[in-house]
Amino acid sequence: RRVQKMDDLIDVILDSFLLDVEPLKEGQSTKLHNSATSDVLHDVDSISQETVNAFLAAQRALSSYGGGRGGTMVVKIGSKQQTYNMRMNRSVQVAELKRLRRQYIKRVSNNPPTDISEEGIARSFLSYIENQV
Repeated sequence: RRVQKMDDLIDVILDSFLLDVEPLKEGQSTKLHNSATSDVLHDVDSISQETVNAFLAAQRALSSYGGGRGGTMVVKIGSKQQTYNMRMNRSVQVAELKRLRRQYIKRVSNNPPTDISEEGIARSFLSYIENQV
């Protein structure tokens, strides 16, 4: 009789462990990461390179007007040549732009931008440059 009570007790304990359990919550290690697809990364790579070229052209234009130490630059982005106004306190060298571009691409690989259009990626990259400089 005592053995049967022990079996019942074991069944109750096992049932409490196996049946009366809430599902596990998603943690940092089990969370599915929303990484960028290779197409988006390719687009970000090419668009950010075009944006660097447009940034350098706008910076050259600003310095030719006497704004060598900074000022408001007008960067033309995308195939539609939309404008993006940037307030810069100093000029940015090519090496620094390359470093910022690499950092941005690495960041985008883990956190893809919400707007993956050509203008959206360019604006996001220019905003990143503005915040870093």
